[in-house]
Amino acid sequence: MRCFAVDLHGENFVMEIEEDVQRVEFEVTRYVEGETEEDAELAAVELVRERLAPSIRNIDGDPPIVYVNDVRELPEGLPDKPQPGFLFIHP
Repeated sequence: MRCFAVDLHGENFVMEIEEDVQRVEFEVTRYVEGETEEDAELAAVELVRERLAPSIRNIDGDPPIVYVNDVRELPEGLPDKPQPGFLFIHP
């Protein structure tokens, strides 16, 4: 299995943050394993969905969107540290 760093950008996330519902964007990097870059992209997006799902408050017809900004292979393997946090942006 190959190791990757995947940079993601999320838009149109209506989320409950500190007891307040807000529309936000975010930037985040996820470290994942995959056979291909495409596998790594899917794995990174799934990690983000799992983490944010309990806080998402979007209604039908107004979905959140996640874009892949960059995928880099990590020949040295996955970092021996926790996944980085989210950088939330108020558009």
